[in-house]
Amino acid sequence: MQALAEEGYIENDVADCLRDMTTLRNALVHGDFSVNVSAEQVGVLLNEVRAIGANIFSVVSG
Repeated sequence: MQALAEEGYIENDVADCLRDMTTLRNALVHGDFSVNVSAEQVGVLLNEVRAIGANIFSVVSG
């Protein structure tokens, strides 16, 4: 996330948000089912990933 932010592909606040989501993801995949994931959190993550994909696509396609 930091590299994407440093290269200007994403804003620092987006990188922070994605880092937080990574922590949540790691807890879930390692069996910590006490972690609650809201529909809002999923929506935020999907929106951020879509925006990152669009930014990278625009850079790559010139």
